[in-house]
Amino acid sequence: MWKIAAEKGGRLFDLFKEEGLVAMGLAGVGDISSVTSRKQVAAKVPEAFPKWPPGRVAAWAGMLFRFQHKIALEDNVITYGPGRRRYLIGTVASESRFDPST
Repeated sequence: MWKIAAEKGGRLFDLFKEEGLVAMGLAGVGDISSVTSRKQVAAKVPEAFPKWPPGRVAAWAGMLFRFQHKIALEDNVITYGPGRRRYLIGTVASESRFDPST
């Protein structure tokens, strides 16, 4: 099972529930669907966030890479809404896709 945080404080919990989705991203990093390694993702993150320290870059690169390339169809996912102390549990029903409007 994969835990997908619904943003700090569960800010995206209602959106995840209403839209039936989980999402992850960093504005500016862009589409990483063609990137094949965590190292390649790590090279893209500082382009968007040049002031980030290496540890933060590595952490985000790992999360983005796993979200895009390791979570698979029919994997279970969970997210938490701390405001109401509720969990959402679901199953991945489609491949991930880059959608900056979401």
